[in-house]
Amino acid sequence: MKRLTLALTLMGALLLIPSTSFALVDANLMGGYSFQGKVDGVSGTQDGWDLGLTAHINFDLLVFLQFGIGASYDWSNLDWADDRNQIGLDLYGQVNIPFLPISPYVRFNTAVWDKVSGAVDNTEYFKSYKFGGGLLFTVLPIPKVLKIQLFGEYMYNFAKAGSADIKNHTVYLGIRTDFF
Repeated sequence: MKRLTLALTLMGALLLIPSTSFALVDANLMGGYSFQGKVDGVSGTQDGWDLGLTAHINFDLLVFLQFGIGASYDWSNLDWADDRNQIGLDLYGQVNIPFLPISPYVRFNTAVWDKVSGAVDNTEYFKSYKFGGGLLFTVLPIPKVLKIQLFGEYMYNFAKAGSADIKNHTVYLGIRTDFF
């Protein structure tokens, strides 16, 4: 309950920040691979493929900083589970460097709903977290209409499935579109 209250407070605070954002909304499609996975009580490699979607409402603070709050969907097929589906709250902060097509960013995600099926059959709420960062490369900038970017990112993942701790690292490549 404390985490939900904190998330709602952060969303409310972001809505009060004046926005002069280039993009009101962004959408991201990404694919990646999870590696060095560890699950308590399960031996062997815990690696696998990962696909995700995120979308954010964006806010600019000053000229260089952009923040986004939104939703995410993540599907994983790891060695220890048939499928893992997550729907969550996604936050990011980005530094826009003038006249350069590259923008670094950090990202945090918590799964509001996390369903694991397979070796561990379980559904958890607010017990999965991801944090990391990456670089965006602008491929097609059409001012005030559309921006298309490619990105690469690293995320560290920590989750609980029942009494087991799940930890892994994921590297993603993806495409992002910003809409006015």
